[in-house]
Amino acid sequence: MSPQPDPLPARSLAARLWVSPRVAHYALLAGLTALVPLPFVDAWLERRAHRSMYRVVAEEAGQPFDEAVLAVLAEDRSSLVLGCLGTAVIWPIKKLFRTFFYFLTIKDVIDGTAEATLRAAMVRAALARLPHDARVVRNAMDVTLGRHQYSPVSRAFFRGERPQAEWVANADRVDKSVAWIYQKAGGGPILAAFLHQLEGRPATPAAPVAPAAPPSAEAPS
Repeated sequence: MSPQPDPLPARSLAARLWVSPRVAHYALLAGLTALVPLPFVDAWLERRAHRSMYRVVAEEAGQPFDEAVLAVLAEDRSSLVLGCLGTAVIWPIKKLFRTFFYFLTIKDVIDGTAEATLRAAMVRAALARLPHDARVVRNAMDVTLGRHQYSPVSRAFFRGERPQAEWVANADRVDKSVAWIYQKAGGGPILAAFLHQLEGRPATPAAPVAPAAPPSAEAPS
């Protein structure tokens, strides 16, 4: 079966992607946290990179987010119990295997970078609903990524996809690499799925404004 074409043309995809050196560098930094050999620290650093990445996306769009919005977009939603179990049992086994199969770590770096680029593009595309719908946007991001295969390595092996990235020909080496990973991760189709997912979610109702208290009557003198 031949791979489906990207529904977004190259120029539209470039515009939606952000094509920002600062965002690209933070996305790559998020992926590189897979190389940190300490449990919990790697995940903490990845969240910090995501948080900084979202801050840059918002600032470059002229719509800075406050810390509460950044916290929602970058919060850790994994189960604490399962996370501790994975750290105690699975993590040492994975590290042992990666001693012999270093490409597994490289795959994690690529996958982490791909996820960061997709999340950055989603935040950029959802700016009209931020900051008031931060939790709705975050939920739509998680659901979309949970339903789609975005690992560039897996997509290349099992789907035979070989997208190009000529639309960032004037970017630096990091920008080109990150943009190439974004396309390899299925950036255009996944971003379109995210927008469809977001359209089906109602906006958060505005908090009602409390009526002003009536002036207290003065006691007669």
